[in-house]
Amino acid sequence: MLDNADAYIWAYPVFENTTFNNENLFTGYSSGHEKQSLMIFDIEPTPQCYQDETARAANGLVHGSLRYVTRGNWATYLISPTVINTLKTNIYAGQNIYVGQAIITRLNSTVDIDIVLSGGWGLDPTETNAVKIQGYTSTPPAANPAPGQFTTYKGNGLANITVPYFAYYGIYLDVRKLITCPE
Repeated sequence: MLDNADAYIWAYPVFENTTFNNENLFTGYSSGHEKQSLMIFDIEPTPQCYQDETARAANGLVHGSLRYVTRGNWATYLISPTVINTLKTNIYAGQNIYVGQAIITRLNSTVDIDIVLSGGWGLDPTETNAVKIQGYTSTPPAANPAPGQFTTYKGNGLANITVPYFAYYGIYLDVRKLITCPE
């Protein structure tokens, strides 16, 4: 029996030795009728490389229209629907890389947020809270907040995120995309 495998094949007397690509393939019989084989493969895993980015929801469909700070930072926030309505807004990573949309539906005293990522982008599974949302009351934010301090919502949900209604929202995502590894 193999000691370090996750599947076990019990050893039986070998009745046949077959050559396959200059390697031996051993087969045997168990209880006179069941044939078993043990093959060992040496497979090199294919490395996987990712492009990791931070992404933020824009105000509408154009990146950079409402920025926390006008100079030196591209972090954006958005204006919430003022009536019971649905707003679609684009999400950009690295300032101008389109990664998907946020659909914000005002219900009354709450909003429902659905995030749809596209183009091979997904949430970074290594992040505990890859989705962070911060609501702001009657005045827009005056400084760039730390996403780790967002308190309205933290989690990994992309659909049916229900939060209290605020006049403004900052939506921050940790995203990544599978890319070809550099040589």
